[in-house]
Amino acid sequence: MIDLQIINNFDNQIRLSSELVEKIISNIISNESKYTEISISIIIVDDEYLRDLKIKYFNMDIFTDIITFNLSENNQD
Repeated sequence: MIDLQIINNFDNQIRLSSELVEKIISNIISNESKYTEISISIIIVDDEYLRDLKIKYFNMDIFTDIITFNLSENNQD
């Protein structure tokens, strides 16, 4: 099962179909992942917001395109 959350701060400019995103993710996970319970959050924000997250969680003051967090119980994966 996939728990998918999409937060889009650019809803007027960028439209995402949560059904399509979930279908794509399901396809990838069914072929590549050993996990059956998956939670994915996608946020679409501006560069400054993403940079603030990078500072807050990684103590790095840099611009980035993506941030990922491993929330599995065993962070070795």
